[in-house]
Amino acid sequence: MMSKAWTPAAIPSQAGKRVIVTGANSGIGWYTALELARAGAEVTIAARNRFKGDDAVKRIHAVVPNAAVRSGELDLSIPASVQTFATASSKMAGRSIC
Repeated sequence: MMSKAWTPAAIPSQAGKRVIVTGANSGIGWYTALELARAGAEVTIAARNRFKGDDAVKRIHAVVPNAAVRSGELDLSIPASVQTFATASSKMAGRSIC
């Protein structure tokens, strides 16, 4: 028996949820960020390169104009970058993300 194929339309509402997507400036990460934003999540694109992250935000806004999406610089191989990203994200959200 074959089940119905899954599509992004099956994603339930993500309104009120805040997500951080790493690797979202291209490929699967970008599509993940796009579909979560389309579903109403507040999305942060975490990218090593700020310019690539900002470009990904622009591309998502071109598809979902009212998306709550932003970018932040994050290099997971550098502990200080992780701490800086976490601190900045916490301040923006008004709550801890850790």
